[in-house]
Amino acid sequence: MRLWDRRDGRLGLEGYLEPEHSAAFRSLIEQLAAPRPATAGIPDTRTTGQRNADALLEVCGLARAAQDCPTTAGEPHHLTAIDWDALRTSLGVATLDYGTQISASEARRWACDAKIIPVVLGGKSEPLDVGRAMRTVPLSIRRALVARDRGCAFPA
Repeated sequence: MRLWDRRDGRLGLEGYLEPEHSAAFRSLIEQLAAPRPATAGIPDTRTTGQRNADALLEVCGLARAAQDCPTTAGEPHHLTAIDWDALRTSLGVATLDYGTQISASEARRWACDAKIIPVVLGGKSEPLDVGRAMRTVPLSIRRALVARDRGCAFPA
């Protein structure tokens, strides 16, 4: 399998599976990629390719949540570098650990479910202080807010 960074920020993916693995992979992806039933009379309009990509991301999410998932420093993680003002206002960009840039608003959505580790950088980007992982709110309160707000909501 080959992975590469595209100029538009997306990840390119190409590869082949051996026959003994193909059936298991195809079965899992096809089950998760099946068109979703119409909601409020609106059918699932995603293309087969979009549904397959969504299914692969769902598999990644399930694998990441599994207890046997490989980890670095105790848990799955990735680094997102963003200026505090950009995170607070949703204006600007964030840089992921592989150099890909995403919008500040996307980084804000990710921060809803993240454990934040603050890092203070000096003028030449040298780390001056690295904090401890902390959630923005305790998990029990987060669940209550999701139930109430039907998702992540940042105060204005």
